[in-house]
Amino acid sequence: MSNFNQFQDAPESNTSYQPAAGQGQLAQLRAKVAPRDPTFTPAAVAVTFIALTFALVATVLAGTEWGYHDVHGECKLINSDMQYIAQIDGCCPADQVNTIDKAKCNSPAQPGFPSNMKDCLKKVCKKSDDIYFGQCHAPQLAISGGVFGMVAALISAAGWHYPDWRRSITGCVALLGLASFFICGAAFVTSLFRFGNGNTHDRENIVMVGPVESWPNGPNCNYTYEDTRGDWKAMTAFCFLSAAMSLVLSIHTCLWSNRLGMYDTQTGMEERAVVSDMNTEFLKGSEADRGL
Repeated sequence: MSNFNQFQDAPESNTSYQPAAGQGQLAQLRAKVAPRDPTFTPAAVAVTFIALTFALVATVLAGTEWGYHDVHGECKLINSDMQYIAQIDGCCPADQVNTIDKAKCNSPAQPGFPSNMKDCLKKVCKKSDDIYFGQCHAPQLAISGGVFGMVAALISAAGWHYPDWRRSITGCVALLGLASFFICGAAFVTSLFRFGNGNTHDRENIVMVGPVESWPNGPNCNYTYEDTRGDWKAMTAFCFLSAAMSLVLSIHTCLWSNRLGMYDTQTGMEERAVVSDMNTEFLKGSEADRGL
């Protein structure tokens, strides 16, 4: 009991751990040389925002072209087989065209006459190869590529809040970004093959202008991209820009993931070094207190 009272009455020890000289300076130095966190940077914001904007504009322009103007109607006409073939001179026998009921031209094709609208245009334009109607593919490709590009940009932005998922995010952005690059690139190329002269006044049919004799050499039978509307040319331009920025976004995200991995490695090394130094100094202080 007396021993217990002795311990109870003894004054509290004033012993406290004092960091070794220079330890504070060492911590400050390590804080200065520590790598910069690359999770959220101005460059990442700029690349993501530009890629998202270009993809959105390309999608809106393509949707406008396909859903509002004459392109959709033209493509329905081109793929209508024989339903509207009587609209083009030279694709039906004269005795059928001259009748009041032109529906007779919808009957099975006569020998020597085309059996669908595509062959009809090929015949009257005197083309040896099949005609490629780029306006029937470019808007749809642009819409698909733009959607892929927007999703890739949004997933890339999500990486700023979920850096621990950087590998999954990088994989998704890389795949979607490459898909957008190739699809928007295809939309850019195919949009240059705008066939026919029915691209003015929002006409939903191909109007052959001038006498039949002039068709093969006229604008009706050639690719007339230079005569397209300004909004069509804008779609072409933004398809190219969106494709380029999707590729840049994919590359930037891969580099971001690599820098983030290096940052985690270097930060871990710095923390381990600080802990090791603190343990060493603590052991030295303990040995000094014991008089060793």
